[in-house]
Amino acid sequence: MRLKIILFIIIFLSCVNSCSNNKGLKFPETREIKAELIKINEIFNPNFLTMKGSYLLVASAEANPMIYTYSLPSLTFLKASVNKGRGPGEIPFFPMFCESPGSEMLYIWGYTPTSIGKNEIGVDGSLHFKEEILLGKYEEFNNMSIVDDSIFIYNNPTNLTVTKYDLKAENQPEYISLEKENHKEASFYSNNGYIVNNLTHLVYFYLYKKQLDFYDLNSFKLKRTIYWETNDPPIVIKDFTSLTYHYRNAYAGDNYLYALYGSSRKGNLRLEVFDYRGNPIREYILDEMITLFVIDEKKSILYGFNSEDAEHFVRYYL
Repeated sequence: MRLKIILFIIIFLSCVNSCSNNKGLKFPETREIKAELIKINEIFNPNFLTMKGSYLLVASAEANPMIYTYSLPSLTFLKASVNKGRGPGEIPFFPMFCESPGSEMLYIWGYTPTSIGKNEIGVDGSLHFKEEILLGKYEEFNNMSIVDDSIFIYNNPTNLTVTKYDLKAENQPEYISLEKENHKEASFYSNNGYIVNNLTHLVYFYLYKKQLDFYDLNSFKLKRTIYWETNDPPIVIKDFTSLTYHYRNAYAGDNYLYALYGSSRKGNLRLEVFDYRGNPIREYILDEMITLFVIDEKKSILYGFNSEDAEHFVRYYL
């Protein structure tokens, strides 16, 4: 009997630590901020943004060259690199950035379906190919990240799985598996979402729920879930108008998580800031739409892009 009580207490405390219904949870601080629009003279439609040191990198599958480098904080154009093609150093597929927290190198998927190219960024913004990192297989790679040229992490929205494995060892992969409905329309899975990570934490944020899951990157174990009840209408398969979007994008800084939340209507978008224990820090009400963004935590600047306005970068001082 005593053993059963002890086990109950352990399970209860574990649930309290990892599962929180934060109905009514509020941010201690809310700020309205105004965007600065920076004219883009280059012709492209960005698919991905990333930041390395004092450089902003832009990837565009529709442009040729496909990678553009800008200096920060001025957003001055420096260099266009990586042509589309099958020659040396060229990318036949569309380029995707593979995030690499803690590294100044730029990692790009697209040279082959089963490898990532490691590139050094020159002082003039040019890219210099250094190494091909083999992934050992092809899968539906999304939200890719690599740590220490070894630990590879990615999201598979069709399977609703997050995978981590060591490229240099023969260890078995580790998985985070989310529950999915009994149909094959992946775009309509209620647990559909994205991942971001830094060197110590991984966060899964949901498209169709106001929910965030915080994981320890090393153990790959769930540490905390926070969510709000929103009373959305039910999802109807193949009816995109039935989808209610919540979290649209996120960025994992060294110190904080930055989550883009809200509808696509101008003036109804918020940037929510959390620590990695899942505590809300502050929220910003944005006056412009952004779809892609990165954060310079040292200078407290957001650099972003709105896919409906190909002529401007968006800059916010936080």
